[in-house]
Amino acid sequence: MSLRLRCDRVNQASLDPLVTISPAGKITDVNTATELATGLKRDELIGQDFANYFTEPDKARAGYQKVFSL
Repeated sequence: MSLRLRCDRVNQASLDPLVTISPAGKITDVNTATELATGLKRDELIGQDFANYFTEPDKARAGYQKVFSL
């Protein structure tokens, strides 16, 4: 089994909401728990700006930009 497939299975099995984002801050994947927590379907979330789901989007954006710059 490929690493990608194993990671996908672990993410989907998690009871915690998990979101994967690109370096540009766009949502690239979510698990079922995220759909349940947000009330939005996976297809609605993918491609959206991750920072927009925070009460302080600028701080969220600065946080993931710092991580991706390491």
